[in-house]
Amino acid sequence: SEQDWEELINALIAIFIEEKQKINLTLSPEATEEFSKFYERVEKYLADDDSEELRAFDSKLCGHTARLAINLHIMNASAENMHDILSNTCISRDTMKNAIAMGAKIAIPAPSARSLSTTFTH
Repeated sequence: SEQDWEELINALIAIFIEEKQKINLTLSPEATEEFSKFYERVEKYLADDDSEELRAFDSKLCGHTARLAINLHIMNASAENMHDILSNTCISRDTMKNAIAMGAKIAIPAPSARSLSTTFTH
């Protein structure tokens, strides 16, 4: 619900203010492998893409997907255990796979979303 989101965001902000530290997140080796495969599929698709507008849009897909993985990782920390994010700084394969699946569906314009979603997530 909207109230849950608000509480979660406020809890995250409070931790970062309280801790006064940056959090350095890393990818697990398995997440790195998933992201690398995804990146290669996107690059192969872009090489075959005739549309300059779509190419410019899709070229940002990997960056958006990586940021989505960061957000999913943070959101996986429960509202009761926000401090877990400070100790668990490694993004998992499952989180990366979820980000790739979501990114392929929401970052690509609607007409080509179905075919590209299949291309990028398999």
